[in-house]
Amino acid sequence: MKIKSIILAAVTMFVALLVYAPSAKAQEVRSQDNLTVAKTETINSALVANGSTINIEGNIDGDLYCFGSQVVISGRINGDVFCAAQSISVSGRVSGSVRLLATDLNISGSVGNDGLLIAQNFILTDKSSIGRDLTLSTTGARINGSVGRDLTAMAQFMELGGYVGRNVSGRIMKLTINPTADIRGDIRYTGNVDALRLSGSKVSGAIVRTPIAPMPAYGGGILNLVLGYLGF
Repeated sequence: MKIKSIILAAVTMFVALLVYAPSAKAQEVRSQDNLTVAKTETINSALVANGSTINIEGNIDGDLYCFGSQVVISGRINGDVFCAAQSISVSGRVSGSVRLLATDLNISGSVGNDGLLIAQNFILTDKSSIGRDLTLSTTGARINGSVGRDLTAMAQFMELGGYVGRNVSGRIMKLTINPTADIRGDIRYTGNVDALRLSGSKVSGAIVRTPIAPMPAYGGGILNLVLGYLGF
């Protein structure tokens, strides 16, 4: 997947957050400063949650839409998750896909399908898993868990220390492949620095870096910088 596809995927996420959630047919809406779905509670529909602090400890038999400052998901979501917050932590189990926007994002649980993540700082811990594809836009990422299929990233720096079932690709300024990494396909990325591959790491395919092309002139200033970073 190319960098422009990541941007398109991000737009899709925002459309889902801003348009679909308010129009969902079967849903429960909760809004309060400190919102908790208790461990003993099961919500038999989609949940739209809005609050400063959101704790999902129980079960949701449907999709979860959440907007807040701090979101903690330690329960079970039998659907997809669409969340935007300053801080998001997922230590529970999500049967579907996750679409998450945060400054600080930590996944230490399991996601059954895909992940589309936009975060300044991202950690996929060694006990966690993404069942299918992971698409990521971040300043810095540490991938220590498992990604079932492809990992596509736009990152300033990224450490690979987990399992990737197929290929790694994207635009990565600084890439480190740690001894615990097990990549079953190719690593093909755009960047100006060769990957640092540490002894013990496993990469079944090729490691190919494509230099970043000179930035086209868009008139200078901030616009030039932003468009160049996004890969246009």
